[in-house]
Amino acid sequence: MTDLPLAGRVAFVTGTSPNIGGTLAAALALAGAAVACNDVLGCVSCNPGGSVCVEGDVHGCDASGQVGGLTMPCTGSNICQGGTC
Repeated sequence: MTDLPLAGRVAFVTGTSPNIGGTLAAALALAGAAVACNDVLGCVSCNPGGSVCVEGDVHGCDASGQVGGLTMPCTGSNICQGGTC
């Protein structure tokens, strides 16, 4: 059994470029957290078949764990959180 200390939790990381923020987002995901971020470059790691927030909208994750296409736009007072509006 794998120890996932952040399983069931949501982490929101801002400024997730491939450097510090992207590294933090990836580490949080590896620890089991559902990661929401506001920068396309940092949202490159997601669970295959899952979804993530990219630039405020919901995007699907492809079979290889990469961010795929837009699946749901979040508009008005709806915000993207935990891969849904």
